[in-house]
Amino acid sequence: MLNSNTLFNSEPIPEVLVGKILRPWGIKGCIKVLSLSDNEKRFSPGNNIYIEQKKYTITSVKRSKENFLITLDSIKNVNQADSLRDKLIKVHIEDISPLEPGNYYHFQLLGLHVFTEEYKYLGDVIDIINTGANDIYIISLDNSKEILLPAIRDVVIKVDLNKKHIIVKIPRGL
Repeated sequence: MLNSNTLFNSEPIPEVLVGKILRPWGIKGCIKVLSLSDNEKRFSPGNNIYIEQKKYTITSVKRSKENFLITLDSIKNVNQADSLRDKLIKVHIEDISPLEPGNYYHFQLLGLHVFTEEYKYLGDVIDIINTGANDIYIISLDNSKEILLPAIRDVVIKVDLNKKHIIVKIPRGL
C-alpha cells in the first residue's frame, strides 16, 4: 500500500515511539495515554502524532497521575477512541526537538556498538535505566552476559551517532 511516506521516497520517514494508548476516557473521544517519552511537552496541543501511520493532531491534553488524557482532532466519540486501544503512538524523527550537544535521546543510543578506549568491542547497548542521577547503559556482551555502565563523563568518552558506536573507559573493578 502506498502512503505519503513512500509515494515519492523508497524509505518511510523514521518514527520514534513516544506513547501507548491505554483506553478511552469518557464518551467524547478522549484517550488515556501512557507516555514513553522523557519530553513533557511531547503531547502538547497542536503537536502531530502518528498511530498506525495515520496522522492526528492533539487538540487538548490533561495530566492524570502518570498518564495523559488527550483529545485528537478526528476522534469524536468513545467508539472511535476505543478503536485505538493498545495502539502505539509515534512521532516523525524530524519533529523531535534537538538536544544540547552531548545529550542524546535513548532511541539514539539503543543498538550502538560499545568499544573500550583501546577499541576492543564490548557489545551493544540493549537497554537504558534512568536512575535520576544518571542513566545506566546495559551492554550485552558476546558471551551472553551483560554489564551495566554508568552514563557519566568519566566512563562515556565519546558517542558517535554517525559511526553508531560509543567509546567507554571501563571503571576499575568492573
